[in-house]
Amino acid sequence: MNSENIVIVGGGPVGLSTAILFAKNGRKVIVLDKNQQLTADGRILALSYASILEFKQIGIDMTTSGTAITKVHVSNGVGVNLIRACDVNLDYLGYTVSYNDCMKLLRCEVNKYKNIVISNAIVNNVVPGKQFATVQYDKNSSTLKADLVIMAEGGNVEIENVFYKKYDYRQSAVVMKVVPEISHSNVAYERFEDNGSIAFLPYGKNFVVVWVLDDVVAYNLSNEDAIYKLSCLPFSKKFGKFQLVDDIIKFPLKFRVARDRVLDRVVLIGNSSQTIHPISAQGLNLGLRDVRDLYAVMGEYPDILGALRQYNEMRRKDVKFVANFTHFLARFMEAKNPIVRHITGVGMVLFGSSRSLQNKLTRTLIFGQ
Repeated sequence: MNSENIVIVGGGPVGLSTAILFAKNGRKVIVLDKNQQLTADGRILALSYASILEFKQIGIDMTTSGTAITKVHVSNGVGVNLIRACDVNLDYLGYTVSYNDCMKLLRCEVNKYKNIVISNAIVNNVVPGKQFATVQYDKNSSTLKADLVIMAEGGNVEIENVFYKKYDYRQSAVVMKVVPEISHSNVAYERFEDNGSIAFLPYGKNFVVVWVLDDVVAYNLSNEDAIYKLSCLPFSKKFGKFQLVDDIIKFPLKFRVARDRVLDRVVLIGNSSQTIHPISAQGLNLGLRDVRDLYAVMGEYPDILGALRQYNEMRRKDVKFVANFTHFLARFMEAKNPIVRHITGVGMVLFGSSRSLQNKLTRTLIFGQ
């Protein structure tokens, strides 16, 4: 049994950001990830203003390879809201960055630290403990013991006594990159259609479209069907004709939030702690706030068990608010009932008329509770 100071399960943006922060503080860190080699990934990340700042604090400028979002236009056919960066005293609301570019920048930063080791491994089990936690991995059941195990996006490992609140939306997100005929002008759009919400995120000269559809509809959707149906939406016509750039990507949508995110010397962050609906693009941003707060308490408390209890309380309010907010949007803003849609549309108009209330919500989603 080998000993490591900190073991991080999951080598995505949340896991590597955590590794860099703790390595800066002189900790020895090993990252276990089943996909050690970078592979082509067509996903586009929507990073909030606060997330851009978090990356800058660890030495990475994500704005060099991304596209700024200065406005967000939200509508459902009845009500319209316009969220502007200038209204909350920011230069931009966020940036869109490709997953590949994000990972390349993180890997480049990781390589600067000799006290970070990334190992290609499949984790089978994690066992909490008062003195140390143990991680079992690979087919030969190799084992590591650690002062702290951080579950970061390693969501396929089921840990005993970790319970989740779950909900299956029976929907899938269909992601497509398209070239619009009319420029996006750095405006993102969120539209609640009868058959599902649809987001248009500016990325370079393109739009990245995230369309939420029923599972069966999404499963049978081809590239040709997707671009045709997108072009037929009345809302889409404002952008002119679309040209599909890459093959569409599909992934199922589920709600899964841990009731408690800490055990003895084990902590869940990012997707291991919460998986939420992409309707407001909060998932990764919420995970990066996990990283921020975990590092903050670990620096203040020499007692790891005490620090984890403090972290659990710190994150409870932020995670609960964002998870419930996105769940509400997914359940009610997409309602097919015309009466419900009218009520939510009127509510959207009333909410948009209160600039102070809208600005408060915007800053809360950007910076957290």
